[in-house]
Amino acid sequence: MNNQQPKIPDAETRRKEVKQLREVVKRMDEGIAQLDDLIAKLETDIQNSPLTAYRLKRMQQTTQSE
Repeated sequence: MNNQQPKIPDAETRRKEVKQLREVVKRMDEGIAQLDDLIAKLETDIQNSPLTAYRLKRMQQTTQSE
């Protein structure tokens, strides 16, 4: 059995890995922001869609006739 304890990397290695992780997080944040923008645009398109207007009108007519 090998009972070696995990070795703590030296300061330079930790610095490089932290820098890489920060870059990854930054790219992920940018991707999330792009997705948020796309979602907002799609929601606007859906709200302005003639099909949505038609469905809303049909729902109102159905509820009024009941």
